Amino acid sequence: MSLASILVGIASYWTPMLARRSTRALIIEGDLVIRVRQGAFIIIQCTEEVAREIFTGPEACLYLTGSAFSTLLVWIATILVMTSIVLFGNCNWTMQAVIMVIYSLLNGLYCGVLLLPKRWFWDMSRYHCDARTHEECK
Repeated sequence: MSLASILVGIASYWTPMLARRSTRALIIEGDLVIRVRQGAFIIIQCTEEVAREIFTGPEACLYLTGSAFSTLLVWIATILVMTSIVLFGNCNWTMQAVIMVIYSLLNGLYCGVLLLPKRWFWDMSRYHCDARTHEECK
């Protein structure tokens, strides 16, 4: 059962696939303007690299182990979970209770990690967001 969690964790490790410029032409400094559904405009002052990374990048990711191998690892983990459920059914009541308590504690710890500050997990130091709204628009 523990091996299944490790395999799914390895299979789920990914990094974003960022868009790259195909030309080395000089870029004129400017702002990025986005029109939203309600007719409002969002003006973003940033460099071309940041705009490309945030707004025009493809919605794809690069898996550490490759896409096909990640799928295989998840499939193996699923087989391991199903096998462990059958094998745990043959345990006596005391062993089943111990396993239940251990996995309940682990799930509680996983939920507790979600309560930690996001700055511990996400490095947003390269971005500075300053929300400005005109007085008549508030």
